[in-house]
Amino acid sequence: MNEKFLHLATRSITAEASPAEKQELELMLQDPEMQKAFEELEAAWKVSSEYTQDTFAEADWAKMQQRIQGAPPKSLLQRYLMPMSIAASLILLIGFAANFYGPFAYDTIEATAGNLAYTLPDQSQVILKEGSTLRYRKQFASHREMELKGEAFFIVTKDPAHPFQVETAGSMTTVLGTQFNIREDKNYHKVEIHVKEGKVRFGKESNELILEKGMSAFYNEGSGEVANLAFGTGNRVRWFENRLVFENAPMETVAHDLSEYFGMNISVDDASAKCPFTSPFENKSWEDVKHSIELSTGVIFKQTGDNTWIIEGGNCH
Repeated sequence: MNEKFLHLATRSITAEASPAEKQELELMLQDPEMQKAFEELEAAWKVSSEYTQDTFAEADWAKMQQRIQGAPPKSLLQRYLMPMSIAASLILLIGFAANFYGPFAYDTIEATAGNLAYTLPDQSQVILKEGSTLRYRKQFASHREMELKGEAFFIVTKDPAHPFQVETAGSMTTVLGTQFNIREDKNYHKVEIHVKEGKVRFGKESNELILEKGMSAFYNEGSGEVANLAFGTGNRVRWFENRLVFENAPMETVAHDLSEYFGMNISVDDASAKCPFTSPFENKSWEDVKHSIELSTGVIFKQTGDNTWIIEGGNCH
């Protein structure tokens, strides 16, 4: 939302906005916080017109340096600002300001060393998978909006007046109070969601699905397709508990869940695909799980490459 607002505000301030853009901006400005931000940007533009291009960059950098902790070196900012017009310089400065202060300020959490459990300002719980990043509004109480890169499980505090929104690779998930897992699959350019409790709206713009407990769906970033998925074994919402549960699951399903859980590529031959398997696993290593499945079903795990296996030898029908 912040990028759209900054674009419309800049076009309005520089007298380049179309009638449709003006109307869209007017709707946004009904939010008092956005109105205040617009007035500040407009004032900055008026002040900038009193100075030369070089003076504008120098003066505003001095102010920004005082307000933004950890700003880039002065020479780096000037390298980009100096060749630009005042209008372009203003846009760049607005971008810096929007990310560090004002109504569009954000906090970022990253799971750099294992999974990370975190409590958001509204007391919603998020478990961020290792390697994932979550960016959320500082003014979270009134704007429960965030951007996820990677995978996370959410337990959302109910607040009907302030919908909980998660943007992931172009898709948007909107909830009032629920538990769900959402995962960005960069290899296949898609987003998967699995709802454990409650109800969510998932998709993009007019192409959305309403999902309830025990339902799953995916969004294809390339085609924009949104469609339902089978919920499966439910292991997709257990990864953060270090648990796997199989109840009479066919071996092809077991292979799929193990692939996702251990980060491997596991396939299964036709003879073994329908072999049923039942067992829970908790805090078990890959070797422990593989050995247990081989003993109880008679199948064999054969390694065919780095992190690549095939399950074969079954005689189930």
